[in-house]
Formats: sequence, C-alpha cells, structure tokens
Amino acid sequence: MVTLELPLFIFQNAKGEPTIWIDPKEKSTALISLCMHNDVINLPVLLKLCSDKLGNMSVAFKELLAHKEKNGFSALNTASRRGHINVVNMLLTQGAEIYGIQTQAFKAFLTNRNKSGFSSLNSASKEGHTSVVQLLLTTGTTAFKGDNKGFDNFINKKNKAGFTPLDIASWNGHKCVVDLLLAANINPAITQPYYTKERFFSKKTEPRALASVIETEAALNYGTYSHPVSAP
Repeated sequence: MVTLELPLFIFQNAKGEPTIWIDPKEKSTALISLCMHNDVINLPVLLKLCSDKLGNMSVAFKELLAHKEKNGFSALNTASRRGHINVVNMLLTQGAEIYGIQTQAFKAFLTNRNKSGFSSLNSASKEGHTSVVQLLLTTGTTAFKGDNKGFDNFINKKNKAGFTPLDIASWNGHKCVVDLLLAANINPAITQPYYTKERFFSKKTEPRALASVIETEAALNYGTYSHPVSAP
C-alpha cells in the first residue's frame, strides 16, 4: 500500500474554492489516485474533507465520486479493476449514502463505463477479482430490486468489443467469477458463457474468418447476433 500525503492533492482555485483536480491534462483527481494506490488510510480522510468543504449532498461532491479520468475510468472502476475490495466497499457505501441506493443516480454510478465500454463489473470480471465481483453483484441486486430489466442490463451488458462480464471471465479462465455471474443471472437464456478461448479457436481459421463462422452459428441458435472479432 502506498500512502499519499493529502496536502499534495487538495488545492484551491483562483476564487479560493476547493478543487478536486490533480493533473488537468490527465483529468485525474485525488480520489482516483488514492483508489488506484489502495490507500485505505487517506481515502476516508479525503472523502470527509471533500464532504465538509463541498457539502455531503452537494452536486460537486456527487460529481467528484462519479468523475472519470481521460480514459473514462471512475474511482469505482479503477478500484474494481485493481481488486481493491476495501476501497470498492467505501465507494459503494459513500455512493449509496449520497445518492440513495435505488436511485437512477446510484445505478449510473454503479454502471459507469470507460471508453472501452468496461463497467466496474466488466473490469473486476476480467481480472478475476472474485470478492469485488461478489460485492458488486450484491450491491446491484439491492440497487436494481424490482427492476429485472435494469439488473439484466447491469450483469449482461457488453463492452464495445461485444463481450459480457461472463464472456470476459470465461475467456480469462476465472471459474469462480463465472460461477458467481451464472448464479446471479436472472436471464433464463444465459446458462453458460458464449465465448471461450476453446470455442473461439476451435476451428483452424483466421480470427476474422472464424468470426463469420461463429456469427452464423450464433444466428442459427440464438437469432441475430453481432460477433466481436477481438478478444476480451
């Protein structure tokens, strides 16, 4: 764990107001940096400091939690991608408190995506962070209670390459994550991951040629299906 000194990340703008920026070029914030470094000591201090200065229910504080750096990673996505379970828990708790866990704002916070279309669930599934996936699914179950369509979209949303969290976890060999996603899935059509390395490379063809083979196969079995060529 890397502990960062808070004075390095708390600045004031020309009007003397608190500002959340660290590096305007990267569009990163103190919050994202602390989440990246798994700094569970300074993170709650920073959250309280910003809450006190900006107001716990203020628009500015809500924007701080949801803010994305230049590649589209929010604090939650950053922590989920790196498997920082305690940080993820802090962010989800703070988000539920200021947004309200079943509000559209919290759902948007939970499902924020980077420029590649990776949500926090996609990112954690790719890296095999089982505990983070479990926490996100538990939180999603509560947030989307009574909203089956929303929950289905949360758990089965494809990234820009066309892969769901289940496909991504399967492709990368994370069996425990696959089991969690299958157990949580409410869509009866989802009984197994569609994409696996074995299936994708099951025929001795070039990837683009193979893509058309699988797309045709998918169309026959599941209806029209747009197949991604690149791996998750």
